[in-house]
Amino acid sequence: MKLNIGCGRNKKEGYINIDKNPVFEPDIIRDITRGLPFNNDSIDEIYTSHCLEHIDSGEDIIFVMNELYRALKPEGLLTIRVPHTKEYGAFCDPTHKSFWNEQSAQYWTGDSYGYGIKTKFKILENKIEGIELIIKFKK
Repeated sequence: MKLNIGCGRNKKEGYINIDKNPVFEPDIIRDITRGLPFNNDSIDEIYTSHCLEHIDSGEDIIFVMNELYRALKPEGLLTIRVPHTKEYGAFCDPTHKSFWNEQSAQYWTGDSYGYGIKTKFKILENKIEGIELIIKFKK
């Protein structure tokens, strides 16, 4: 099973498309800050593009990342695409609530910073492409 979280208008074939806004007609209408409706270790792949920066930094983003980790199967893949902080796009959008750069990936590897972070992702890719930061993790 594959998830496309925060799909908006960009639904992906072969994925369960999830968004909190019903106007996009996702497969599942869900605010992921309230958790994912999937069992532990049940998802093969999670893709999220320009979604996580709209989640409050601190406890909310930590909760969401812990949820993504919980739902992924062992060896499952997580791809995150967010605006990179070196570009103005990360800061000019008033709906952005968390900010990401290439150092952000390290927080989710289990090299513990504390803060309630339970993830132990392995970084497969961590690169800047245009205005985006692309992080690929493996559980």
